[in-house]
Amino acid sequence: MSTPTDIDATLDKVYNALSTADVETWIAMHTADVTLNVAGYTAVSGRTLGAKNVWEKIIKIFSYRVNPGSKIDINWKLMCVDDKRAVVIFEGDRKNVQGKEYNSRYCHILEFDADGLIQEIWGFFDTALSYNVNFKDKPSGSAGNLIFSY
Repeated sequence: MSTPTDIDATLDKVYNALSTADVETWIAMHTADVTLNVAGYTAVSGRTLGAKNVWEKIIKIFSYRVNPGSKIDINWKLMCVDDKRAVVIFEGDRKNVQGKEYNSRYCHILEFDADGLIQEIWGFFDTALSYNVNFKDKPSGSAGNLIFSY
């Protein structure tokens, strides 16, 4: 396992892809069998395996309430890094389709494989805020017939 030599450029690419819903770039920066561990008891909490599953089952569910065509403003900061992991704190700013503010702070622990791809993520965030803004009216997180657009 090894962190990329230019960790800032890698993280900038990852969080920009997340911010703009660039699925192809985001998936390409993770191993096919990436594991996402999300803290708490929300509709997106738990352990999810596989880059496509993470995007489809977690990121889309988490973002199903975003105004169509909007970008999530993400400001990230690398807190520490070693030979195989990086810890990132970031803030995400957006409004849901009802115009409710969802401004949250997250902590990601990213573990890299030998090729510098992300193979495991541990995610921590304000689950109470997320529930109240994003899931209160649909606790399962199901998007129903809504179109996903980040």
